[in-house]
Amino acid sequence: MNELPVVSVQNISKSFRQNDGSNLEVLHNISFDVQQNEIVAIIGHSGCGKSTLLRIICGLETADRGFVLLDGVKHVKPRKDMLMLFQDFNQLLPWKTVLNNVAHPLTATKTVKNNKDAKMHALKRIADVGLSGFENSFPHQLSGGMKQRGLDFTPLGAHG
Repeated sequence: MNELPVVSVQNISKSFRQNDGSNLEVLHNISFDVQQNEIVAIIGHSGCGKSTLLRIICGLETADRGFVLLDGVKHVKPRKDMLMLFQDFNQLLPWKTVLNNVAHPLTATKTVKNNKDAKMHALKRIADVGLSGFENSFPHQLSGGMKQRGLDFTPLGAHG
């Protein structure tokens, strides 16, 4: 008995209108399933539609044709339990340190009681992603991979 795929991409097609009025089809009838605990890589040359496909899967972009199922349910809009890391890691506030960048969403959403709690949770998340020792660094002082790891966490959810 096969389990239901966690992600099922069915016949996804997507075109973009170009400046000259013509359509550029970047995705044509793309279909695949991803099973629980399966790791999938989407590879291809620059401009072939990888990011567009991922944006459709995450619900950030609409397909012209086809659909995406997540755990068997049709998916059409962003979900709180999904995360997409973009190629450009300049999502961090350049005038804030790593610690303050990580603490910012906690205080802005009032997820924590006060700034002290925000910094305590932020320090744990920084340690979780292997950036201890860089708490007082600014984004321009980090490598691309370090910036990516800094964005790869759930403020208070999955990590406790």
